[in-house]
Amino acid sequence: MSATAVTLSNRIQRIRNSVRNFTIPVADVNMPLSGKRMLKNIGGQVNKQIEDFRVALLELRKAFLDQATITTEITALQILDDVGIISANISSQLDGMATRLKWVSSQVSDAGT
Repeated sequence: MSATAVTLSNRIQRIRNSVRNFTIPVADVNMPLSGKRMLKNIGGQVNKQIEDFRVALLELRKAFLDQATITTEITALQILDDVGIISANISSQLDGMATRLKWVSSQVSDAGT
C-alpha cells in the first residue's frame, strides 16, 4: 500500500472517530427566573442550542464530504491504474501481433519471388 493510501486511510479513521465521539451539549434550563425574563432566557437558550446544532451539522457535513472526496479519489486512482495495466497489456499484444504480421508478410513476399 502506498504512503498516500496509508495517509488517506489514517485521515478517514480520524474523521470516523471524531464523528463517533461527537456529543451534543444540553443547555441547563432549570434557572430560577420569573415571567418574561424566564421566557426570554429559555428562548435565548433554545436559539443557542439551535446554533450549536447548526454548527455541529455543518461540521459533520464537512467531515462526510471530505471522506466522500477521499474515497472517490482513491477509487478514481485505482481505476486509472487498472486502465493503465489493461492498456499496457493490449499494447504488448498488439506489438506481438505486428511482429508476427511482418514475419508472415516477409514470408509471403519471399515465396512470391
